[in-house]
Amino acid sequence: MFLAMSVLAICLYIPEILIVFYFGRRQRADAKTRLGTSSLPMVSIVLPVYNEEKLIKPKISNMLQVNYPKELLEIIVVDGNSRDRTADIVREFEKDGVRLIVQKDREGVTEAMKKGVSLSKGEIVVMSDAEALFDLDSIRHLVETLDDPSIGAVSGRQVLINPTSNVVTKMEMAYSSFHEKMARAESRVYSTFHFKGELVALRRDVFPFNMPPTKGSLDIGIAFEAVRKGFRAILADDAVFHDISPNRLKDRNRQKMQRGTLLQENILQNHDMLFNPAFKAFGKFILPSNLFVYIIFPVVFLAGLILLPFALIDLYSYSPLVTYIILIGTLMLLLTKRIMVFIFAFFHSQFMLLMGLIRIGITGKPKYMKQVEGTRKITDRSIDLVYD
Repeated sequence: MFLAMSVLAICLYIPEILIVFYFGRRQRADAKTRLGTSSLPMVSIVLPVYNEEKLIKPKISNMLQVNYPKELLEIIVVDGNSRDRTADIVREFEKDGVRLIVQKDREGVTEAMKKGVSLSKGEIVVMSDAEALFDLDSIRHLVETLDDPSIGAVSGRQVLINPTSNVVTKMEMAYSSFHEKMARAESRVYSTFHFKGELVALRRDVFPFNMPPTKGSLDIGIAFEAVRKGFRAILADDAVFHDISPNRLKDRNRQKMQRGTLLQENILQNHDMLFNPAFKAFGKFILPSNLFVYIIFPVVFLAGLILLPFALIDLYSYSPLVTYIILIGTLMLLLTKRIMVFIFAFFHSQFMLLMGLIRIGITGKPKYMKQVEGTRKITDRSIDLVYD
């Protein structure tokens, strides 16, 4: 049984491994047009916020300083009826052209974004959140990527400010590095849904968003929406944003469980796209491989862990020497620092995905996700990194 589970687990990962390490290197790389100032489109940055008084000032300052013509840049902050001073701080920037929309009730990120987009003027709409800071050329890079008429939505690339602070941040770096390779490779094959809500740009044609307000993640949902409407959704390597990784395991647990649960909901909501040739390589190959990785594989992984002790006992009865070799080899791998971090990150992510499936199927999840305190800060160091 253990061998059967192991073979099944390996087979489930083969499609994604092929995408990352074979097809991703051999398929198209999207050429970008370098646009002159006269041909640049109007861009609207829509920022949904809730209780962000600690972050909102440096975030707006960052957006105002991006390298994009001011007359072609619109900034809209949609406040979900914050209980702190967020709205008052935003009003301080109205003289700089920042527009504030205050909702009567907290309705969530999706509804806030819909409201902001409906009142915006830009041909290109950029979504962000208060935690991340843009590289100053990021908006321009997103716009140049969207000059390709086949591309409907694009995500920026995350650069962690504190990737090596401790074991927890190193785990996040290992996790993010692999999933960034996945997103890059899937983008080259056709499309990816591994979007980062800290920096997402879309054509107005992708709007309106046909997604429920409290199910799934909006950034991933935008990628699905773009593919449904005949566009590609890709990662733009040079559109960078800077973010902080939680340095406490408790915060990382919450972040990964919430993100994993939302991602699983997005996949399940779009099940009609699975193996559907109407969505080209995305429906036929990319989405099914992610279904295996994020929903089926964690269950198989758990079954394998449960069977592992019995398999080792059985193996020991046949060959103690082989059993000792396997155990010693595993221990040596764990003593290799880089491999140990990757293995811990992998095990942690599988456990969080399992918890996500339990939340979806049994306990349900809260209407609004809780903020992760370990990421609720923008340090002087992070600002210097962006502006240098």
